[in-house]
Amino acid sequence: MDQVSYTIKDVQSCPIRGRTCETSFDLTTKLLAAMAAADGCIAEDFSINGCAAVDRCRQRCQIGCVGSCRECQVFGDLNAGEDVIAFAKGELSAAALNRAHPIATCTARGLS
Repeated sequence: MDQVSYTIKDVQSCPIRGRTCETSFDLTTKLLAAMAAADGCIAEDFSINGCAAVDRCRQRCQIGCVGSCRECQVFGDLNAGEDVIAFAKGELSAAALNRAHPIATCTARGLS
């Protein structure tokens, strides 16, 4: 089996600050590093999701991530308590979907 690596693509700037959100980028890189370090131990049905408060930003928004063994998505400007899985599937209210935004999408290479 080839070694699995993850690539961050489609990184988008925060619409409020006009630049990359450092906290969400840090979260994304740490998550991907952990998944790559577990090479060969992550099952096909692996999934992870969670939210974190962005304390370094004056907006103090919530970021969320949804991931599998093949892809990870990071979203910003979620409200506290919003279901990040429902957001990723487009199942929240139109207002929530218009407010929150995708930050990055990451894909795996080396999986058969």
